[in-house]
Amino acid sequence: MALIGGTGLRIEIDAANVLYATNCTLNITKGLNEVLHKDTANNGEFAEYTADGATGATLTHSGFLGSDSAVIAFFAALTAGTSIAWKFKSADLTIAEWVGTGFFNSNDIEAAVGTTATLGLGIQVSGSFTCATPV
Repeated sequence: MALIGGTGLRIEIDAANVLYATNCTLNITKGLNEVLHKDTANNGEFAEYTADGATGATLTHSGFLGSDSAVIAFFAALTAGTSIAWKFKSADLTIAEWVGTGFFNSNDIEAAVGTTATLGLGIQVSGSFTCATPV
């Protein structure tokens, strides 16, 4: 098994890398529904689940705040509720890439005294998304 270096993993929005990234995360969840019936209730057995709930995902980006116009575009897309196309992929295309659409749901700028300002972006995935080996 080869280990994947985190440095090369990036979030791409509308076909462009989010610049100055220091950390990015793709979080995929699957809703589980507990199956309760008279044979398992209150008799000390373990709970049972079915995986028929909704699948959802969020992406987060942390990085340094640059002076490029992308920050203004991100803010405009957030406030307008504009759908964006995203990819979570490796720079050298050696692992699977995830592709979908979503909406910005947060835009954080941190500017402490004596430090470089940082930008945090949150994306709520909307609809289906795919995972495939890049070509």
